[in-house]
Amino acid sequence: MSANGAASPGRWHDVQLLNTIGAICSVKVRPEGLATSPAEKAVSARAQAAASIVAQGLRAVVVIPLYATSRASSEGSAANMRRGEFLGVLYLDSKRPTAFSKLDRQILDALAADAASILDNARLVEKERERQMLEQQIAIARDIQQALLPKNFREYPFLSVSGVNFPCLSVGGDYFDVFPLDDKRTAFLLADVSGKGLGAALLTTMLQGALSGMTLGTDPARVFNHVNRFLCDHAEVGRYATMFFGILDDAGRLEFINAGHPSPILIRKDTVEEAFTEGSFPVGLVPEAEFTTTTLQLQPNDTMVLFSDGVTEAMDPEEELYGVPRLRGVLQGKPDMQLDEIQKAILESVENFARGARQADDLTLLLVRYRAVGMTVIDTDVSASKGSAAASG
Repeated sequence: MSANGAASPGRWHDVQLLNTIGAICSVKVRPEGLATSPAEKAVSARAQAAASIVAQGLRAVVVIPLYATSRASSEGSAANMRRGEFLGVLYLDSKRPTAFSKLDRQILDALAADAASILDNARLVEKERERQMLEQQIAIARDIQQALLPKNFREYPFLSVSGVNFPCLSVGGDYFDVFPLDDKRTAFLLADVSGKGLGAALLTTMLQGALSGMTLGTDPARVFNHVNRFLCDHAEVGRYATMFFGILDDAGRLEFINAGHPSPILIRKDTVEEAFTEGSFPVGLVPEAEFTTTTLQLQPNDTMVLFSDGVTEAMDPEEELYGVPRLRGVLQGKPDMQLDEIQKAILESVENFARGARQADDLTLLLVRYRAVGMTVIDTDVSASKGSAAASG
């Protein structure tokens, strides 16, 4: 610094720091507790922070900020690039007033750029490692969820089944299941948990475990009421599920609970109708909800098409919904078609309607056809190979 206090050439940054420190140290500050105005309190705090610098007798300080590499977006130009994320500082100090020359500063600037690049690369490598680990965990969760879905649909003496599940993310909140209760009764269900992703997938797994316990002879309505109270008591979970659950016996008697789910479509000869509109609230939404079973008598060759809202709420590029009328139109005139062919027709219709538009919900189908005991089996879609392909699709 020159005698009149001006900065010498090439030393502006360091002198500025020293001038700042000098200004702090030269300010007369009231004793602690006597500062009244905000400005005086701020000056007092700065003076206390500078005390260690004065005590060490530092005369020269260089602080160079380190920033991540700027990355221009595809829409921006290099001229509009902004400074990257702040990573830290390169700090040097000395008790000698002329410790850092202009050449020293140039060298330090180059070292700072290299250090910032190394730190930035290390940070990006760590983020990539974390991303890969998360993807591995999600892949494991997807494998577990898919493994819990029925794959080899067994031969049932009085019904045929086919199903498919396509999560819109790696894991989803839809699931279906089919399991025998005894030699004369078989249970089936399709559930749609609110939301998507890992949270919804966790709840579907819990529901599947709870409902599979009915193989031990528990009353369905009692299980639904218990699960509903459990979820409502744990409101922090923030999830609920719509569900259609049915028990079909060899005489065609269907007991079902519709927990806020879209009515399955019943194909009976020349009619296609929504025959299961009676129901209650979704599970986990209303603590006072009471679930009861409803009975419907099926006729031989009646087919039920259970679906999640990923079917009827599929959107085209103009954001128009697929809707139930289109689904009913696809099912019209197909009372004797094999189940896997009906399933294929629905999927193709939805795909053609969407025309490549990205979908925001999981898509799940479950088709159940009643056939009387001793009835000639015309459905070949319950073979293990086709059932496996449908469930894992």
